[in-house]
Amino acid sequence: MVKTFLAGGGGGASLVVVGHPLDTIKVRLQADTAGKYKGVVDCAMKAIRSEGPLALYKGMVPPLSATTPMYALCFFGYNQGKRIFCDADAYDPNNLKLVQIGLAGATSAIFTTPIQAPQELLKCTLQTQTEGQFKNAADVAKHLYGTGGMRALTRGFGITLVRDASASVMYFSWYEFMKARLSNVPGLSTDGRTNFAGSFVAGGVAGVWNWVPAIPFDRLKTKYQTAAPGVYSGAVFGSSSALKEVMAHEGIRGLFKGTAPIFIRAVPANAACFGGYEICFSALTSMGLE
Repeated sequence: MVKTFLAGGGGGASLVVVGHPLDTIKVRLQADTAGKYKGVVDCAMKAIRSEGPLALYKGMVPPLSATTPMYALCFFGYNQGKRIFCDADAYDPNNLKLVQIGLAGATSAIFTTPIQAPQELLKCTLQTQTEGQFKNAADVAKHLYGTGGMRALTRGFGITLVRDASASVMYFSWYEFMKARLSNVPGLSTDGRTNFAGSFVAGGVAGVWNWVPAIPFDRLKTKYQTAAPGVYSGAVFGSSSALKEVMAHEGIRGLFKGTAPIFIRAVPANAACFGGYEICFSALTSMGLE
């Protein structure tokens, strides 16, 4: 479990470094209610022209500092979920028990959301500001705490938990499914097991499927977290929820705003995540950690 924890941290750091620019574009598109951006490229170009080439890396410190331990907890939680839900033969490549694996994956959200929800609040606030109101995540945290206490710092906890649990069901089950299918593919496997190249491919596919159930929840989370306090009664529930506004003004398509950068980012970022995890796990094993 120590190896899983440490290797998960390495995977998380890899994911953030590779995927953050597209995450910034995704957040800005999701928070855009005035039609300022026409699409992914337009958003990126406008950000770079008006704010400089590092604009797409705004807000990277919160996810980098939080995602490394969060993914350590994610893989640790997944490992705990295996103990609870998975039979001894659940990972037999000829008869994968994907429901059990998916439930094990969902367990990881219990461990990650306490870190994920507040860091996403800080990250999204930094990513969507254009006037430089906040210098860093500490400024945002200080402002939020000053205006609403701990309640303000945990805004969006529930919707983040739902998003991450649904995503992790797909994330881990598809990763294991792809590893099993690639275990005998030349170039992607060695001696009947996926190699590092196979892990990259499996991680990229898992990253795409990870977002299939999560995108609507992610859109609502972004709107709820980036709005001024009191604008919405909640992300989903209440007379003035973010869901009610999206459905009234944008329809069902509004729940999928920001899909393009999500899927573009998902492949390289999650390939890097699982590849980084497998490399770190192997390195720790070679160092003698059992």
